[in-house]
Amino acid sequence: MKKTIWQNRWFLLPFTFFILVCITLLLLFSKPELHILINRANSPFFDRFFKYATWLGDGVMIFVVAVFLLFVRYRYFFAFLSGSLLAAQFPQVALNLVEFQRLYVDHIEIGEGHFPRIQVCVLGGA
Repeated sequence: MKKTIWQNRWFLLPFTFFILVCITLLLLFSKPELHILINRANSPFFDRFFKYATWLGDGVMIFVVAVFLLFVRYRYFFAFLSGSLLAAQFPQVALNLVEFQRLYVDHIEIGEGHFPRIQVCVLGGA
């Protein structure tokens, strides 16, 4: 056990520090205060960056990485492709096995005090 911890110390030290900072913040601030604190730390650069970085999980990027791995090593290609297919299919299978109600927004009205009133309709089970 000591050997495993010692071998992974360069991961475990920053991870432990991060967890301790998060616990301290959660003890010192309420949830709304933390949301406001985090939402204040933004910049136009990162707004644009993450707008496009979100697309890295898209199927096109998975295809590009799979083709690249095909030329690197077949084993990496098959491992990556099977992992990606499982990750994509698992939520679909889980949603079809569990019955849930699907909601959609019928319309939104802005009332007095600029508070939106949202009318939600239930479509029924899956």
